[in-house]
Parts: sequence; C-alpha cells; structure tokens
Amino acid sequence: MSTENFQVAIVGAGPAGLLLAIRLHQAEVSFSIFEGRTREQLLQQQGRSLDLHPRSGLAALDACGLKSAVFAHARQEANGVTVTDKRLQSWFSYPGGSRNPHVDREDLIQLLVDAVPAENFRWNHKLERVDQDNSLLFRDGSRSEPFSFVVGADGAWSRVRAALSPRLPEYTGIAGQTFVVTNRSALDSPILRNMPRTGSVFSFSDKKAFIVHYMSKDRASVTLFQTDYKPPDRGAEIDPVDEIKRTRRLYEDWDVQFVRLLEHVDPASMESWQLHMMPLDFDWPVNPCCIVIGDAASLRSPFGGEGVNLALQDAFELSGTLITAAKAPANKRQQILEQEVSKFQRTMLDRGHLAQKLAKDMQAAMMDSSTAPRGTVADWVMQRARYEFSFKSKWWRMMLPILDIGVHAYYAGVRLLR
Repeated sequence: MSTENFQVAIVGAGPAGLLLAIRLHQAEVSFSIFEGRTREQLLQQQGRSLDLHPRSGLAALDACGLKSAVFAHARQEANGVTVTDKRLQSWFSYPGGSRNPHVDREDLIQLLVDAVPAENFRWNHKLERVDQDNSLLFRDGSRSEPFSFVVGADGAWSRVRAALSPRLPEYTGIAGQTFVVTNRSALDSPILRNMPRTGSVFSFSDKKAFIVHYMSKDRASVTLFQTDYKPPDRGAEIDPVDEIKRTRRLYEDWDVQFVRLLEHVDPASMESWQLHMMPLDFDWPVNPCCIVIGDAASLRSPFGGEGVNLALQDAFELSGTLITAAKAPANKRQQILEQEVSKFQRTMLDRGHLAQKLAKDMQAAMMDSSTAPRGTVADWVMQRARYEFSFKSKWWRMMLPILDIGVHAYYAGVRLLR
C-alpha cells in the first residue's frame, strides 16, 4: 500500500526523534525531522553517559537493527555503581555486568544521525508553534506545509506540547552543572580509584550531590546538584570559571578529593541544569494528528535513570502506529489514528508516570533529607526494587515485603557498626 500522501513531521533530533525517523525510513514512510540546532552543534554535545536498559531502550534499538552498532560504542561492564557520603564512606556498591551497557550520548547521537538520510533533516529550524492545520511556524517567520502527523520529540520545553496542553514543567528546587574531566591524573583520584573504570560514583550529603560517570576516551563526567542556591534564569549566560569557583566553595567541607577533582574539569564543557518535572497527573485530550513523546510527554528528574530508555521505547512503539496508518487506505487512516494514538498515549503516560514517581522518590531519598545517604539508603534501594518488581510476575512482587525487611535490617546493622 502506498504511503505517498502520509507525511510525518518530527520535531527534535534527540534519541527519540532520531529513532522514530530511522524506523519510518525503514518502513518507507515519508518524514522530515526538524532540529533547532545545526548538525555540528548537535554532534558537539557531550558530557553524559547513558545507561541502556534491556527491556526498553536497548530493546527498541535492537528492534531497529542497531544493537550491534550500539555495542560497538558501548562499555558493556559499565553499570557498576558506588554510593558514598561526603567523606567517601561507601554505603552501596554494585559491581555491574553486561546487561545494561553504557554509551556516551555523543556516540549514540552520531550513530542515530548517520542512520537517517541527510535529505530528511531540516537543521537550524527553531519551532515557534504548531498551527491548527498541522503546519509548523518557525522563529525566523518561515512556515512548513501542513503535515499528516506531527510528533514532538523536542524535550522539556516542547513547543509541540503547547499545541496539546498549556501545562508546563515545574521546578524541583534542584539545580546544577555537568563538566567533563580529561586529565589522566585526575582520573586516578581516590574518588574513582576503587571503582570499575566503566562505572559511576554517586556521592550525597547536605542536600547536595557529586556524581561521576566514566566515559570513553579516558574521560569522566562530573555532575553536581544542589538545593541551597538560586540558579540563574533559564537561558542566562553563565561564566564557567566563576561557576567552578562558586561550586568549589559549596563543597569545601567535603573530602578534599572532591574539590581537587573540580580543579581538573574543562570549563568549556559546562552544561547548566535546572531540574524540572511535568506534574504526575499530566495528560491531554487525544489528538489523532499530533503527539509528544519522551521528555516532552513525561519529563522527570534524572535520579531514576529511565529518561533515554523510555524515550526510545516511546519512539519505537509510536512508529508502529504511524506505519500502520501510513500503509492503510486513505479513507481508513483517520479511524486508525484515532484508535491507535489513544491506546499508545495511555500506555506511554502510564509508564511515564510510574518512572516519574520513581525519580521523585529517589530524588527525595538522597536530596531532600539531611541524613542521606546514611539514613536513607535503604529506602533508596527499595524504591528501585519496587519499580523493577512492578514489571515482574505477582510471585516476585509477593517477595517485596520480605526484601524490604531484609534491606532495612541490613542497613540498620551497618549503621551500628559505623
């Protein structure tokens, strides 16, 4: 069946938008992908390592035939995790394994961009709004032709979402920065020395976080979150050198190794963060010609670790709906879209809300309590366990109360010994 008269607009060339584009290309469905940045700006973005989960993000990549390409860039033993306090006292350690490979965001984006035909990209197109006829108005005043379907994969401050709902993300009260470390001597810091070279260390105390992820090419990312200062306005210019000095003062009563590691960050690599979340009850009336996915639909803080995985899963599942509609007779498409978009939206938001609650609870355990991690690590572990067990059979879920008792008893004993 011809798909000639079915045109899809994808707004945003992040992982979700790119994976959707790849799947539509494979199915020979016509699409254009609009990105506000230039190609060079998109590919230069760095500083984060992504943890790919087998049942969601990795499964979506595998279904598109990209798993082997991802594993060529991935660090397959990269999911080792250590949780410490500000004195570098360890409170949790997981050695890692090969089920959840890590890949640098820049490598994943490059891989996905390369899999989309160059002629389908519309670079440097900053969206202003989606009009009622499904045409796109851009900030430079230009306008597209109307599309059969518009997908917003344009992140936290989605312009496509505004066509569906007036609701906006809410500030969590947490802000911070991410830097990249390339100095080899810094990578031998005591903060990192006793953890796998492909793992992560999460340090929490005083309602602050100091998070380090190893990356490829002998690099590490350092992400700092604080609740005790007012961040600059979103979009405001920030001097990275001044920000590093300010941040070092915030951590001056932590172990000296934290401050020393900050001496080796690259100021030019700085990304500033204000953590926002969409309300847990966020929803919108179904529109059979327009939808948002990923962070645009269910933005959450990064403390649950599900962001890119659910975005990729959203993209893959939505592609099935769009491919079915595109290949159907023209007089059947509207009915198919009305039914299938409604089903997809409900499924997407249900799992998104579950992940939002996980992120909110894990954030509260480590960032909202003055006793973290010593007094809250057991709750933190169990929040993750409850989320994971929600995908298992009822027999597994029946074990949760026993696991809860065991975890809290273990950490009660640990506290007595320290």
